[in-house]
Amino acid sequence: MQMVFPGGVGRWDIRRSTFREGGAQHQLLVLTDLSQTLREEERTAWQRLLRVLGHELNNSLAPIKSVAGSLADLMGREPELAKEDVLRLRLEDKLAALQAEVERATAAGDSDAAEAAHARYIELGTTYVRRFVRSHEPAA
Repeated sequence: MQMVFPGGVGRWDIRRSTFREGGAQHQLLVLTDLSQTLREEERTAWQRLLRVLGHELNNSLAPIKSVAGSLADLMGREPELAKEDVLRLRLEDKLAALQAEVERATAAGDSDAAEAAHARYIELGTTYVRRFVRSHEPAA
């Protein structure tokens, strides 16, 4: 119940019970301020949401890391790909930096920044995979 009392506005729980004293029946009203409890519940809900978002972001990063690792293994087997090795190392550095950015933003509770970094991570990984596949397609 939303009520206004001298000293503040807040959410209150009202409980009523009856009792007898000296043969007379009385009613007892107990008012409990719920503001602190509601704030704690909201904070807990936000923490749970951030944990779930962080978990989901990391789940979606795993396949990209796997593909990047597979590509790194493929490139490592072909010594003539020195230029691609340099590009791969740059990609790995960029992906590691973006992953760290996602993790920092997630830990800080900044879901917008985490989502933006995650999108850049996916875009960079898919762009690299496309370039790699195109460069290794047989000539027509």
